[in-house]
Amino acid sequence: MLEKDDIKKIILNEIEKLNKELKEKGIQIALSDKLIDFIIQKEFKKEYGQKNLFYLLMGSDAFLDITTWKHKNLIFETVRVVIMLRGHWKNINTIVSFIDENISKEYMFDESKLVFSHEKKQDIMICKVPRIDISSTMIRQNLKHNKSITGLVPPEVEEIIKAKELYI
Repeated sequence: MLEKDDIKKIILNEIEKLNKELKEKGIQIALSDKLIDFIIQKEFKKEYGQKNLFYLLMGSDAFLDITTWKHKNLIFETVRVVIMLRGHWKNINTIVSFIDENISKEYMFDESKLVFSHEKKQDIMICKVPRIDISSTMIRQNLKHNKSITGLVPPEVEEIIKAKELYI
């Protein structure tokens, strides 16, 4: 069985091969990490079945940028989204308004559970977390520029990233 990172590597390798062929013709394509993650989620559902629950965890900054994602509607139909509100969020009305205006007016918010429910789409949950000045983008950038990620991720995760040559 392929791991998520193995699937991502295969997809990226195929895109790179295709890009090399098309570049000669003056054509270049790009597949964003966001869409790759969506494809992987669909593959996980195929592999593990529809009954298993899958979650997409994202920071509030990424969530508020989701309107720029090409296939955003498919995400809300496929996986539960968990919005990680970092320490500075005191008032979640911004998120409530954003979902109502940009995602679906049919989401109903249960403030006591911090959950948005929808009849046809997956739940959107809010999880308040302490502010930590570490982001996945920072980790990827460090790796891209051969900088250390020690202290940014647990040692076990760093070992896996190095062993599987992820984000290279």
